[in-house]
Amino acid sequence: MNYYNVFFCFLVILYNENFESPNLFKFVYIFKLIFTFSFFIIFINFWSLIPYVYGLTTNLVVGLSFALSYWICLNISNMVNNMNSFFGHFVSPGAPLGLGFILSYVDVVSSVVRPFTLTLRLVINVSIGHVIFSLLGLMGSNFIFSSFFFMGLILLFLMMFYFIEFFVSIIQSLVFGLLGVNYLGEHS
Repeated sequence: MNYYNVFFCFLVILYNENFESPNLFKFVYIFKLIFTFSFFIIFINFWSLIPYVYGLTTNLVVGLSFALSYWICLNISNMVNNMNSFFGHFVSPGAPLGLGFILSYVDVVSSVVRPFTLTLRLVINVSIGHVIFSLLGLMGSNFIFSSFFFMGLILLFLMMFYFIEFFVSIIQSLVFGLLGVNYLGEHS
């Protein structure tokens, strides 16, 4: 067993101890997928903080490809490991017949919508940061010859916002990974 696998086993143990979920050791390979996506998202977000570099995570197709590939892998894995439990997740036992159909429909829709909510959360938060960067830069270019005070103030705001965006990049990756692990714990 190499260090890579030991690290992911440690993450599974940490998750099991903190969230009281069923045993997730059979899903270590999906943890690796989530971890890889999270670090790739951090790398892309850090790369997009460089001026004049297009942020790939602001593109819906890139975010949707991350979320859909994870969602498809998770659902296929759940169907292969325990098909009865996977489909039983969509059935509400003890509910009246009419209400049971509605609740099953709501559960299926909420499962299908998950990759799109992951995508929108990532794309919108990163896009808003880039729009604010552009607006502050435009304001700075308007004040460049009028007053050094306003120019210095705009540069101060840009630097502060840059550090905020740095942490938003980390948080977006963390949220993507934690929601993926949460979805995994819900289906296992």
